[in-house]
Amino acid sequence: MRAVTGRAPGDADPGGADPRELLVDEVKKLNDALAKSAAETREALERLAARGKDFTDNDLKQALISLRKLEEDSVRTASRIADALSGNLRREIMDSQRMPKASGSRRAPAPPA
Repeated sequence: MRAVTGRAPGDADPGGADPRELLVDEVKKLNDALAKSAAETREALERLAARGKDFTDNDLKQALISLRKLEEDSVRTASRIADALSGNLRREIMDSQRMPKASGSRRAPAPPA
């Protein structure tokens, strides 16, 4: 998270923005980075496939490097999201799920016994 926001996970935003909005923004940034990595991997594999039987060891190594980078980026993304959900934000999300929604619906009274 620090690499993306310049702050450690859990540090308050100086502007006082809603933590949920910050999380959404960070997930969008991470999604963009992961999509870029996936596109690079796809291009490397397509180049390898286009060479057919004529691919070299170097072609194969480059494709494997791209796959490893995609894997690392995926793990890093999952880790950053988990970090962002730790602490207060995680409690806040869990608490909001436990609270009854103000939808106007109420439980029907129990039938007389």
